[in-house]
Amino acid sequence: MGKRDRIVAIYDDLRQLYELVDTIRRETAKVCNDKGHPLQVASDRLTKEFYPIAANIREELGELRQKRESSVPITAEVKERATVRMPPTLEEVTEYCKSRNSVVDPVAFFDHYEMKGWKVGRTKMANWRAGVRIWESRTARWEES
Repeated sequence: MGKRDRIVAIYDDLRQLYELVDTIRRETAKVCNDKGHPLQVASDRLTKEFYPIAANIREELGELRQKRESSVPITAEVKERATVRMPPTLEEVTEYCKSRNSVVDPVAFFDHYEMKGWKVGRTKMANWRAGVRIWESRTARWEES
């Protein structure tokens, strides 16, 4: 079974769970009006029908996660940079500016945000590449004036 087929199967299981919970809710409301203990009725239905489907979904998602994690080799450096927002190095900024043929001075950009702790106001900078592009547009406007 392909990845897309597995995702479709998981979606169908989730839809089935939603319909089952809705049915249990309605039936429990009827039992409350008639006789019997509503919690026992709901508990019996959940045990028989809901939990096996939920376990199947958990198993499928776990297998998909394992395949995704095993297919992409992740180095310790990549993992660290992904979990913690690491500011760029001067080399990264310089390389990015060169790739864009930017008028921005990479050293000035790097030093400016290094001094500010890579913050814009009180917020940590989310995307330094966007910062370079903003500097480019501002530099272009200043040069026009």
